[in-house]
Amino acid sequence: MRKNNKENEVLMSGPGWAAYQESPADFDQEDFDHTPVIRHTFRDRLRITYKENMRSLAFKFLIKRHRKVFYDLGPGNFGWFTEHQRFQPRAKYLLKNHWTQIQLGIYVIEYTIIDGVAYSHYSLNYGISYHLYMETRLTKKSELNVEILVDLFKETEEFLHDSIVNESAPYFPNL
Repeated sequence: MRKNNKENEVLMSGPGWAAYQESPADFDQEDFDHTPVIRHTFRDRLRITYKENMRSLAFKFLIKRHRKVFYDLGPGNFGWFTEHQRFQPRAKYLLKNHWTQIQLGIYVIEYTIIDGVAYSHYSLNYGISYHLYMETRLTKKSELNVEILVDLFKETEEFLHDSIVNESAPYFPNL
């Protein structure tokens, strides 16, 4: 079907794709107009790409060095048995003590509960610096909290296990 060039859509507000949508009632056009737009030069894009490639290469070397020592990481079975025999006791321990730390391959994973919110952090440098992966709000029901924490453990460990298996860095720090 051919597009009729005579029927152009009318801009409703501001630049970009959002200009063709209706603006919310509390939208302030003056604040939107003064928002800085970051434009990278070709040289900046090359530098960013080079840094990303170097970090990815360094992570792959780290994984290969780790596999020489620990060659059996396992298939990444996160099924029923793992959930009931490993994750649920860990969730109960975390609810009681509000902090736990485990080692998964090259990662140190720290789970904490602060003010009713559970956090999962991981570190590649043996706990010197941590990166937040997930957070979830807990309820007042103990059984439901165990299920929430089991899901938190499962998602965090699946993500980090896949990053080891695929040799892909889980994040790119500040460029």
